[in-house]
Amino acid sequence: MISGVNNVHSLRTRKIGHAISADVHVQVDPFLSVSEGHIITISVERVAKECLEDLHDVTVHIDPEDDETAAPCKHLPERAVALGILNKALFNNECDGEIERIQLHYLDGKIHVDFFLPLSCISPDTSRNEILKKLTKMVKCITSLWQY
Repeated sequence: MISGVNNVHSLRTRKIGHAISADVHVQVDPFLSVSEGHIITISVERVAKECLEDLHDVTVHIDPEDDETAAPCKHLPERAVALGILNKALFNNECDGEIERIQLHYLDGKIHVDFFLPLSCISPDTSRNEILKKLTKMVKCITSLWQY
């Protein structure tokens, strides 16, 4: 068992001469970082090669959800378009200067958004409720901007 791997599916193997090649889909926590997913990939490749002596090539595809059963996200806008919509809503609600980073999670046919705020947002002159009100208003505004 490899830490971080929740499930495995779509395992395919091929033999080319004496060499074995494998492709596998590995399901992980959907909110992991890309770099953590990459480390899990390296671990899966290492363990697979340790288990099969003639395994020379392993392609690991990281999945945030079981793409054989989960609702597809093909109808959703790609990152650039989604960020354009979010940035417009942020600007319209005067929140654009407060967001440090935006992380998108494409899951179950929806986009989940994480906003990362700088510590300066928690200054004595800005209350948590003020920030929450602005972000809540901005999220409601997104629906009217959504034309995808």
